[in-house]
Amino acid sequence: MGAVNVAVSVVDRWFGKDAAVKALSVLIAVVLWFQVVVEENPPIQKTFDRVSVSVENLPPGYVLVDWWPKTVRVVVKSPQRAMAGVEPGDISATVDIKDATSGQYTKAIEVSVPKGLEIVETVPSIATVVLDQVLEKQVPVQVKVEGLPSSEYQAGSPQVQPAQVTLKGPKGQVSLVERVIGRLDISGARGDLSRMVRLEPVTADGKKVDGVTVLPAEATVSLAMTKLPPSGTFEVVPEIKGSSAPGYRVDAVWAEPSTVTVRAQEDVLRTIGGRLKTEPVSVEGLGEGVSRYRAKVVSSPQFFSLEPSYVTVWVRIVEDKVSKRLEDLPVIITGVRPGLKWDIEPGAVSVTLEGKRGDLDAFGPEALRVTVDARGLEEGVHRLPVSVDTGSVEGVEVKEINPTEVTVTLTPRNS
Repeated sequence: MGAVNVAVSVVDRWFGKDAAVKALSVLIAVVLWFQVVVEENPPIQKTFDRVSVSVENLPPGYVLVDWWPKTVRVVVKSPQRAMAGVEPGDISATVDIKDATSGQYTKAIEVSVPKGLEIVETVPSIATVVLDQVLEKQVPVQVKVEGLPSSEYQAGSPQVQPAQVTLKGPKGQVSLVERVIGRLDISGARGDLSRMVRLEPVTADGKKVDGVTVLPAEATVSLAMTKLPPSGTFEVVPEIKGSSAPGYRVDAVWAEPSTVTVRAQEDVLRTIGGRLKTEPVSVEGLGEGVSRYRAKVVSSPQFFSLEPSYVTVWVRIVEDKVSKRLEDLPVIITGVRPGLKWDIEPGAVSVTLEGKRGDLDAFGPEALRVTVDARGLEEGVHRLPVSVDTGSVEGVEVKEINPTEVTVTLTPRNS
């Protein structure tokens, strides 16, 4: 109240008692009015978290490559009533680049708010902007055919219109582009195709380049399909030439895959005879083992197609073994106890031998010893296994003895 008394004294001195009272009344009324307004419409703060940032005044001949941030946080304050109804869209954040050229710049973010609002804070307050010159150039259109048509059709070469297009965009990006690619899927196609395909700018090694406009963005691709003649499946017969190493022979020859498919006119298919040979594979001088070759299947100018045209040929070489059967070889008994005599039934057997041809040709019956062992046996009738000894001859094996057992009867000598 001291300030009010001073004010009253001053007004009273200058304007008299009545005037002072009137002025004091007005002052009190104003103070009370302000107090009521503040209580009824207090100031408040509000935060808008994702206000979009836009770039303005792009210079002619330049393109906006990128800018960041894309959004900012804006804090504003105002009386409560002024804040009512304010939406994020009522607040704008812009970056002015009217005098910029190619390169990267930092610019202040300018924020505009509705009347009655005051900006407290903008986060962030600085934007980074990248500009580049606009470049145009023409590049060729390439069609990439994907998939396979129906097995009864063959695709021709694609035709594209237009054959060239115009690129437009940042100089740094456009300079990377060597061509544009349109992808045409012909999976299962059974006739001629004509389709619109989108065009994709790519580098020399086929990597996509973003940020480039292609004009026009699509091209028309036409592709003719040829109806194929009938087909047949035929066995592949590997052809062998030459001789393996001495003492060895070709045991088996086979092809993988074992069949091929030929497309040709019906009369041509009928003349093939179910089999097609490969070009000759040489086994000259080969020893024991398995060898692999890549061999071409013999074709004909009358074939429309031959798939596959090459096969893998396998050749297995083994020792050149043959069999030889020796008949009526006498059975010799050994180990008979003194005082006993014997009878063998049958007294002769046949033996089958296996070995290299040269070894067996020189091998006669005299080289074999056919025996049964009677050691420890008492008189009586016994079934004994037959043994065959080839002696010191190597590479000759006993494959069969017939019979494998004989009956031996042992009796006293004086009986």
